[in-house]
Amino acid sequence: GGAAVSGFNSQNVDHLVNSLGTGAIIIGFIIFTIIYAWSMLALPALTVGWRRFKDAGVSPWWLIAFNVVSAFLSALDRNAGNVPLSLIALLLVIVQIVIFALPTKFRDDEA
Repeated sequence: GGAAVSGFNSQNVDHLVNSLGTGAIIIGFIIFTIIYAWSMLALPALTVGWRRFKDAGVSPWWLIAFNVVSAFLSALDRNAGNVPLSLIALLLVIVQIVIFALPTKFRDDEA
């Protein structure tokens, strides 16, 4: 019947909790919370940055490249305290700020 089709009832939930354990459920909830928080914070900033790069006449793909390189440099520099890597990351941030501050370039194809 209907219960066999849905396959989701309180006995299945109890079995899932017992088989996974409370720790796994808490870890899953924490991972979900981190992903949700990232989507609420980083994605809007990324879209605004994408639009700002585009308005300034710079390819928005540079924004992605800057962020990927910065994340990679941060991962490499995490415990090493490598000054050149930190300076490169700082330079990338300064370049992004300069691009964000550039005036908007109007194009003929936009209304």
